[in-house]
Amino acid sequence: MIKKSDGYAYYIGFDEFEELTIELLRFTREAIIQLTMIIQIEEDKTMKNHDPQKPIGSMSLSEYNDDWKRIW
Repeated sequence: MIKKSDGYAYYIGFDEFEELTIELLRFTREAIIQLTMIIQIEEDKTMKNHDPQKPIGSMSLSEYNDDWKRIW
């Protein structure tokens, strides 16, 4: 049983904490699975309507002198 100590904190036992943690992990896992499935569906739509002669996207790149490329 979750007990409220004051307006800022709750006291729970280890078993309750463990159950809530496992439930949270299950929800997180489900969200990740659904996200990957949604991305796959959208990628399939993109590839189905894509003309192979056209580029999918573009990316602009900046040119830098060699002096800027040194790590230290």
